[in-house]
Amino acid sequence: MSDSDANIVISAESVRQKADEVAELERKAAKGREELQLLVNYLRFIGRDDWVPSNLVILSREENSFQPLRNEPGTWTGETMRVLASAPNGVSLTAIRDALAKGELAERLKNNPNGFYNGVSRLESNGDAVRYKGMVFSKANYDAFMARLARGEVEDLSGEDERRTVADVLVEYIEKYSGGVATKQIVQDMVALGVVPSAASVYNVLSKIVRAERVRRDKGIYFPLNEMDRPQTTESGPETGQRANAD
Repeated sequence: MSDSDANIVISAESVRQKADEVAELERKAAKGREELQLLVNYLRFIGRDDWVPSNLVILSREENSFQPLRNEPGTWTGETMRVLASAPNGVSLTAIRDALAKGELAERLKNNPNGFYNGVSRLESNGDAVRYKGMVFSKANYDAFMARLARGEVEDLSGEDERRTVADVLVEYIEKYSGGVATKQIVQDMVALGVVPSAASVYNVLSKIVRAERVRRDKGIYFPLNEMDRPQTTESGPETGQRANAD
């Protein structure tokens, strides 16, 4: 026995004290994680993912204690991953959004659709999701799909979504908001989704689809066209019907 071993004193009391110390540390750590979770959720809710320390992602991969910061049930990423897990052949963004609209995030999706797109972007950035030919996969399902494709067990995706123009995407997006959608929200969503590289690109395409009378604009709010709004041909040329109430 070494001298250091001889100096170790073990008793029931010392073990109890050590257990109490560890329990207190774990309690404080749990409280700290809860507070951190709230802060991270708030930052992501307001679209400030750039304020979330990058080491949180690293820690979440190395320590189970940080796992709740990613893909927790009831969060944008968690509920999106639940949808992706059940789609071995991938799923479109529209289908994901429709599925979330039927779940516990329905109200949040209605009030903050940007959160959904940010969530998908985070999953792709973290490597948890992969986008392929217009469809989104969980990483596991993507790897399995590509393996089946290589073996000739499935046909490759058509990539129909890739053939849509940015204008098509914007029109479809605006058509989801019968009450109108603000320019700022459109720009944030399109950039977050990766549809366009910059805000300037969104503004340019918005101007084009307004001039083409595919949507209408009123004081910075974009509205889908109803049947009365759609251009109708007359002897003097196209004319626009009665405009819907901006309210």
